[in-house]
Amino acid sequence: LTTVLRRDLNLSGVFRVVNPDSYFAKAKKKGEAIPFSDWFNVGARYLVQGEVKSGRNYPDVRISLYDVVEKKPIAIKVKALGSGRKGDAVLTVHRHVNAFILAVTGRPGIFGSRIVFSRKVGSGHKDIMVIRFGDLRPSLKIADGTSNLFPDMTGGKLLYTSFKRNKPDLYLDGKLLTRDENQYRSGRLAPGGGAIVVSVDTGDGQSDIWLMKPDGKLWKNLTNSLEDEVSPRWSKDGRWIAYVSNRTGSPQLYAMDKSGNKKRRVSMAGNYNTSPDFGIHGRVAFAGMDDFVSEIFVTDLQGNMQRITQQQGSNKDPAWSPDGKYLVFVSTRNRKTQLFVGTEDGRWQFPLFEAPGVYSTPSWHW
Repeated sequence: LTTVLRRDLNLSGVFRVVNPDSYFAKAKKKGEAIPFSDWFNVGARYLVQGEVKSGRNYPDVRISLYDVVEKKPIAIKVKALGSGRKGDAVLTVHRHVNAFILAVTGRPGIFGSRIVFSRKVGSGHKDIMVIRFGDLRPSLKIADGTSNLFPDMTGGKLLYTSFKRNKPDLYLDGKLLTRDENQYRSGRLAPGGGAIVVSVDTGDGQSDIWLMKPDGKLWKNLTNSLEDEVSPRWSKDGRWIAYVSNRTGSPQLYAMDKSGNKKRRVSMAGNYNTSPDFGIHGRVAFAGMDDFVSEIFVTDLQGNMQRITQQQGSNKDPAWSPDGKYLVFVSTRNRKTQLFVGTEDGRWQFPLFEAPGVYSTPSWHW
């Protein structure tokens, strides 16, 4: 649990854990006063202390936050676990860190939220896995010996593309959703779950962006063009859709309203931009080629762009956290294909977990 706690604090981008080798202040024993001056001298601004007791049915985890400068405890309110999760000590740690972030910044943390992604297995198929933000290891969701990709867990339902029928189809919670001969490249559930936006090749060799009903029936062609349009992503409020089109001769980012109107180009630089993901406040993260290397960028709908990664391997498939404060993305730095998580400005970037595999197409949800 100490490893999880330290890792959460570092991943937050709010705290930096002091190197334990520099500690000369001793942990407070029960009944002793906290030596705040000693902690201040090793560079600590805040102090976290906790204990784990054996409960009747599950561990009792208690963690406190102190202001070292003010020499006093900081009041926190930790979200209680549901009845089915009382024994989840790791989730309890995550929720304490969320409370610490709220106390210091005024906004809650998102540890314990879920990141779902694909993992390549061997030379052929891809499984779908999920990890709670802050956990040390992912767990398996879908493994059926075929390729499964573009997972999405909006509203708690798992939507993904699978080649189980030797062509790309949409599946929802493991059940086939699309039963025709169209090719469905990727889809996303609308906030609230009333519709699905999906890239569909209906047989003419190019894809359009369609709205689909929750029962899998195509409803409305939003682009209906001769160009290839792929990778649709909803805005957080469900009013806009970002997507990729090659209408100018190379893939670029576009946005339109949910009715297919008010189309506009969003990426104003670069000649190869893909993999958009809508965050809060209308910001779109995407992957763009720069000197033949894929990098992560963020733009608003007016085309004002910010760079997130630079000269650290190839970086692609960005996805926003639910609160818009973090990005998860695929990176080949460290000579392997890993998932990395970074703060919204790119200042802090860390591996999401350490486990063998080749990972792709993450998305992030509560």
